[in-house]
Amino acid sequence: MLPLPGETEIDFDAARVDFSVPEVTANTELEFEVSVSDGTDTTTQSFSMTARNIVLSPTTTLLSDSYLRFADSAGEDNALLGGYVGTTSIHGLLSLTDGTAAVGGELITSQVSREVRIDDSFADVEVYDLEVPASSRRTLKAVYIGNTSTQALLIAVEEANKVLILNYTGGSPAYAVVNEVQVDAPCAVEASRLELSDFPRGDLIVGQRGGGIAVYYNQSNNSNNSAPPGSFDPPIRLYGAGDFCFISSAYYSWFSAIDTSSNTLHVWDSEFGSGLTERTPIDLELQSGEQVVAYAATVDNQGHEVHAVVTTTGEHDGTHKLIIIYRETESAATYTRTVRSWTKGVPSDVFIRDLDDQDVGTASDIVVALRTVPYAVVVEDARDIWTSTPTSYGPVTYAPLSLGTTMLQPSKLEEGIRRGFLGIDSYGADAGIFFADDLRSPAP
Repeated sequence: MLPLPGETEIDFDAARVDFSVPEVTANTELEFEVSVSDGTDTTTQSFSMTARNIVLSPTTTLLSDSYLRFADSAGEDNALLGGYVGTTSIHGLLSLTDGTAAVGGELITSQVSREVRIDDSFADVEVYDLEVPASSRRTLKAVYIGNTSTQALLIAVEEANKVLILNYTGGSPAYAVVNEVQVDAPCAVEASRLELSDFPRGDLIVGQRGGGIAVYYNQSNNSNNSAPPGSFDPPIRLYGAGDFCFISSAYYSWFSAIDTSSNTLHVWDSEFGSGLTERTPIDLELQSGEQVVAYAATVDNQGHEVHAVVTTTGEHDGTHKLIIIYRETESAATYTRTVRSWTKGVPSDVFIRDLDDQDVGTASDIVVALRTVPYAVVVEDARDIWTSTPTSYGPVTYAPLSLGTTMLQPSKLEEGIRRGFLGIDSYGADAGIFFADDLRSPAP
């Protein structure tokens, strides 16, 4: 075993060793000694390499001071897969090495919550058998569904061909299994309100790898109000083929998805009572070697619509892009396309919201998590309703973050609190949720 900065150790009992160097504040030389033995003779060789301190500019500031962790979860095979900050609670989803997953919950309303401090652990944790190994990290997600009385979570388990639905009780047990929806290779799941009688967001949108995308209407939210929660009508299949592994449901009857088999963006509207209508698919115009790794979208009641598509070639020193596709109003005939790019830092997640209180616009600023550098990419929109300033995206700026950030999601806390959170695969520490109070623009 060999110590690295931050007292991280790696095991050289294999022909090839992959490891991540912890965050450094200055260029740091690492010394390695490798011994190879056939049981009789031993050969030893030493070598060194330099971990570079990567400083990106210009920067914006991220204020933060709180964590919620899964206690005793340190280990390279444990991976934080999902999380959600809802109106009254926060949840985390951790994949474990034995094919199970730990789901952690915490009530956070001002009436019932404790103040979260650094290195606190989730108050409520349950473990569920997902029937798959920890390698499912890319296809396992936690998504909030419902209002403050239901607090249900959706967990799509691609390898086990199911979507697991849990209700958070905050009691004992902390979570109750409501239903398991059997579906082949579900690589994405979202909740939406697709019918007028649906309340709040009880319908499922499930994307499949190779199987297209389908909608599951919630029986307990429509004409059959006596149906138990988590009961769904047979699926309505929108596409029977394709890899729809990125879905966003930003506003009631509106949702969108990306088919990575054709690199196209699809948008559906559901006029209450009249079914789903798909718009003309949009070609993402990706170059050879580029792949989609994150997606978010938003739309307001005026039809101001923004799609943030994040692509990468996969290497740290590679081509990484934020493709912004937007239109000002619902009546706009075409979409506008803007691209921002950077060369260092592999992207892992994206969210859209209003980061600046000084402009009166919709949630259209964009933040991208980077897992190989201690920064996030921030691209702000100058749109301001009061001054009639149209959508106009600025240059790439960077917000310092912890190294290894794999998730970056906005919260939906009550009382207008604008708090984001980030899931982190901590090096040598327990995996957990990292809170950020605000993102602020640099001083002029």
